[in-house]
Amino acid sequence: MIKRSGVRIIAILLLTVMLLTGNTVAADSVSYNEYALNLYSIGLFRGTEVGFELDRMPTRLEGAVMFVRLLGGEQEAIEENYYHPFTDVPDWGNPYVGYLYHYRLTNGVSSSEFGSYQDMKAAEYITFGLRALGYSDSGP
Repeated sequence: MIKRSGVRIIAILLLTVMLLTGNTVAADSVSYNEYALNLYSIGLFRGTEVGFELDRMPTRLEGAVMFVRLLGGEQEAIEENYYHPFTDVPDWGNPYVGYLYHYRLTNGVSSSEFGSYQDMKAAEYITFGLRALGYSDSGP
């Protein structure tokens, strides 16, 4: 079950979007590395084998992993390893994408592709957040 804490989701979502888009309230007062370290300290952002790689956009799969962690669902995702229909997800990403698909938080970029290696747009990440809060983007 998704753990819903609206205030926590919105606060971390905004912080994450700032990290994804490069927009900050006071760019001189806090570096992007400090944002990354803050997200790292609460278990949402781990980086890669070469560090945080803040000089590039995260992929959709990296965003999916971070969002599952934000929801507090990483353990459930790994234990349950929910089904998803996407053929472009590597083995290590299956639990995270399966979790999002199981809870109807993602539809992928097509019926058979998640778009694992495409850049994650801020609007896509916000869509995860809004869906987790109970909003729908599927029409009337």
